[in-house]
Order: sequence, then structure tokens, then C-alpha cells
Amino acid sequence: MSEPVRVALQELLSEVIGVSGALVSSVDGLLVAEATTGIEVDVVAALSAATSSVGVQFANVLGLGAATGMVIQASKGCAAVYPIGETAMLVLYCVDSTHVARLHLAVRQAMPRITEAMGLPVS
Repeated sequence: MSEPVRVALQELLSEVIGVSGALVSSVDGLLVAEATTGIEVDVVAALSAATSSVGVQFANVLGLGAATGMVIQASKGCAAVYPIGETAMLVLYCVDSTHVARLHLAVRQAMPRITEAMGLPVS
């Protein structure tokens, strides 16, 4: 596991109220780093690859342009998958009534730090 990325994820969780957990996975669905409790991180990492792939295809079929994130809303929370460059994905989830807007805020705040921790250029 990448320690700098794990630290960046933990900082994200401590700074943004309502986000329950976060992980980074490769585009192949392999776990890179996580700051979570009570979930099967390897399964979530693998599902993030599938979710991203379906989201990209959905955006293409509808002519929406490049997919910049996928959101799943459920009765007990929400989850989101966001690309980090072309090699990884950030997964955030909330297990309460936190609004999806809070996830988007968390991503905007954390993405530069996580991207830098992964050694990728920050845009």
C-alpha cells in the first residue's frame, strides 16, 4: 500500500464531515491505498474499475463527453468513483444521509493532494 496516498486519504476523512471512507485503486481494480473500516476493500477496488468502465461507456453512448465521475445513491448512503489521471481512481463513500454534494466537495479538496502523493502531475 502506498503510504503517502493513505495519509492523504486519512487527511481527507478528517477534514470533510460525513465522508465515511476512501480508497484509491488502479484502473485494473487493484487496491493502491485505503482509509476505510468495515468494508471489503479488495472487492470495492475491483468494483470501482467496473463502475468506471460502465460510466465511461454510458457517457459515450449519450454523447456527454469524457466521464469525470460516477455516483451511486442508495437508501443508506452514497458512493462515488472519480478518475485520477489515466491510471487510478478515487472512491469515496458515505454511510448516512450525507448529500452527494459533500462527496463532490471532498473530491475538489483532496484530488490535488492525492494526485501529488501518487507522483502524478497536478492539474
